[in-house]
Amino acid sequence: MSIELKINTQRGKRYLVITERYWDKEAKKARTKTYQNLGSLEKLQEQYPKFPEFWALGFLSVGFLNVLVSLFAV
Repeated sequence: MSIELKINTQRGKRYLVITERYWDKEAKKARTKTYQNLGSLEKLQEQYPKFPEFWALGFLSVGFLNVLVSLFAV
């Protein structure tokens, strides 16, 4: 299992999401589950100007992701 912070593009807009990748034993393949949608990347960057700095630092620990969920959840 791994938790990732990634950008999804839908209809030309970019969204920041927290996903969980895990192994499905029955289907015998990797699956991805969206844990939390944090919203539009552009809106997050407008609301939180220092947000890109956090992204660049690459803090992807579970604790940090929990902080992101609480700060950026809409």
